[in-house]
Amino acid sequence: MSYLQHLQQSRWVQTWSDKYGAHYTIRLGNSGRNGCSVTEVSKQEEIDITKWFDQHDIQRDATDTNMWWFMERFSCNKLIGTGTDTMYSGGYEFRMGKDAYNALFKRV
Repeated sequence: MSYLQHLQQSRWVQTWSDKYGAHYTIRLGNSGRNGCSVTEVSKQEEIDITKWFDQHDIQRDATDTNMWWFMERFSCNKLIGTGTDTMYSGGYEFRMGKDAYNALFKRV
């Protein structure tokens, strides 16, 4: 899985939180009954993702500015059906500020 390829598409979801205010998010990963496998972001892909954002003056973890992006792993599970099976989900969640999104995917 190429995470960068997915990030370059405008399928981000607009959301709001107390921590980040208005921002965009995308979750990339897998889910499965009783387990799942998640492709690791390689060091080279992390460098490539950072370079792509840098080309647009968007800084990693600079949430005190309007041009920021952030990446973190996520995992969760919940009982399904009669409670004998568990659905597992995991992957990476990417977030970016509203101004950063507009810089990347400016609507004409």
